[in-house]
Amino acid sequence: MPSHNRIIWDSEIDTPPAVRGINLAYDKIDKILLSFSINLSDGSFFDPSRGIVVNKKPLEIKDLPQNAQFLSVVDRSEDLAMDVTELLKYSPQGENNLIEVNYRLKKKRFSAKKPAGKLRLYLTIKEPEPEQKIVEVTSKTSKEETKFCMHCGRAIPKDALYCCYCSLAPPPGGEVPKSCRNCETLLPPIAVYCEKCGNLQPEAQSFSEPQPASAVTESEVPSPSGSGLPDTSSSSPI
Repeated sequence: MPSHNRIIWDSEIDTPPAVRGINLAYDKIDKILLSFSINLSDGSFFDPSRGIVVNKKPLEIKDLPQNAQFLSVVDRSEDLAMDVTELLKYSPQGENNLIEVNYRLKKKRFSAKKPAGKLRLYLTIKEPEPEQKIVEVTSKTSKEETKFCMHCGRAIPKDALYCCYCSLAPPPGGEVPKSCRNCETLLPPIAVYCEKCGNLQPEAQSFSEPQPASAVTESEVPSPSGSGLPDTSSSSPI
């Protein structure tokens, strides 16, 4: 069962009561537990008569000391968390809730320079296990919805812009495409695998760079002018 904590209050407090709102937006909740700890100073103490009020309904807190001097520090966390599932409202669109913590100050405070104490309050929200949907995928459906990476040959989603295995994008197309030797699909010249059938392709041919237009072969070089030597390049042997 997945669960997580929602912090309501984790700071110093001054004039009572401590009031906070929380919005709960959930489709379904199995259980909500409330945990809190309060540490008051200067003889102030947690109010046992009103304690914690959730949406205007007092929360029953069991086993509280009757003597006020033992209520300066109260801890209801971990194993002592209280079930408030029925007191809180939630919906997929979100519902507002109000949580109020009451305590009494021993002396009237005319200055807020010194805090009355510290309060920590949070909710543990336990959600139901997500429903697992079983989807039957036939070979025909798989073939229609996937393609093969032209770099590594693995099946990937048909609309994928990058391979989820080798992280490469499909190679760019060229002016002179090549045909798959298996299914004759036109492919970029540097494709290693066919995108349609996944067949391994021959290595791309390496093309030599064309020679400049001014370049001529050795046989085309004329004999030096005025040398007086006969041109024997085309004469037959004696």
